[in-house]
This record gives sequence, C-alpha cells and structure tokens, in this order.
Amino acid sequence: MYEIKPLRDYVLVTLSKPKNITPIILEATPLFLQKGTVVDTGPQVTTLCKEDVILFGSYAGAPIDDSTVIMREQDILAKLVSKSS
Repeated sequence: MYEIKPLRDYVLVTLSKPKNITPIILEATPLFLQKGTVVDTGPQVTTLCKEDVILFGSYAGAPIDDSTVIMREQDILAKLVSKSS
C-alpha cells in the first residue's frame, strides 16, 4: 500500500458523508456543493492546513476512491470556520 502525498498546489481531501445536498445556481447551471476535510497538502498550498473543513463543487478534483479526492487549491470554494460564542 502507498501513501499519497500531493505535489505543487494539490490538496488531498476526505469527503464528508452528505446529509443534505445544497444546490447553488451559478450561470444557469446547478452546482452541488460537497464538504470534506483536508488530509494533506502540497508544498505550494498557502491557505489550507490539515484538518481544515472545506466546500467545493461536486465536479472538482479527481477521485482516488469512494471517500477521497485530490484537487487543486483553486478549485476549493470556501473554508468552514467555527463561530466563537
């Protein structure tokens, strides 16, 4: 078995199990958002760290298996940050 280490600006992401799929209409094309957790990043990734929770489009990246995808940092739409009370 091999360990996957992203290169350049790629990010390895574990998918969250979908509870509700949120459709967003952009330019008359529905985009379904997915949520995932960053497992590892390439050396050129500057805005994300391991264990960050992110949102990305359902067509972003290349699937590694049923629960893991690898994608470019630019394909990530948002980082989810918990609100402090």
